[in-house]
Amino acid sequence: MKRKLATSLCTFALLTSLQPAAQADELADFLRSLVGPIMPGNNEGPAPANPGPGDALIAEVSGQHFSAQAPQLDPAVQPQWAIVVFGSALDKDGGVPQALSSRLEKALVVANTNPGATVVVAGGKPQAGVTEAQAMKRWLVEHGVGEERIVTEEQSTDTVGNAKNVAPILSNGGKNGAILITAGSHLRRATVDFRMATGSAYNTISVPAEDKDVTPPVPEWEKTAMERDLKQF
Repeated sequence: MKRKLATSLCTFALLTSLQPAAQADELADFLRSLVGPIMPGNNEGPAPANPGPGDALIAEVSGQHFSAQAPQLDPAVQPQWAIVVFGSALDKDGGVPQALSSRLEKALVVANTNPGATVVVAGGKPQAGVTEAQAMKRWLVEHGVGEERIVTEEQSTDTVGNAKNVAPILSNGGKNGAILITAGSHLRRATVDFRMATGSAYNTISVPAEDKDVTPPVPEWEKTAMERDLKQF
């Protein structure tokens, strides 16, 4: 029973990452109260005898501290960097909900701090004929980011797709670094997926949308999501 509830918690947490933070946190706490502590060994299978590069990457990212402060790059290197914003579900009318606007607000700060960097907005799922990337680009332009700086990735429907589709955009654009922006609860997963998709070929700085650093430990549901994504590479 606990195993089933733990799995449900993982799925629930991913879904509610698209909802307002207070509501998601309240419901998540309720489910956790049903599951109780998730103890290693009770809900996990045996560790692989020979961990692959993906397992090592998860371990590396899981131990990192991600600052919410907008990084400021040397102006000379900014043209070789891209600011990559991971999308999330739009409102039914194609509007930008709070969960996505928080990512865009952080992207705006980072874009203004690094005016020479390209901005890549990733996300394809449409609402009312508008893709996530289109809505994000519109929002950024309305808030003062030059349209010529923004590149859209409009085919992906999940985090793995975001990462895989952004990789050739950066390669074709001659980039050698990326600032990744997404929700704090999604940041480690997006970082792992991006580095898997690019072979860790880029200098990477990951920044949470919220004004709160992301630090260890990693929740079990988040680790499960990262492990599940590895199977798609």
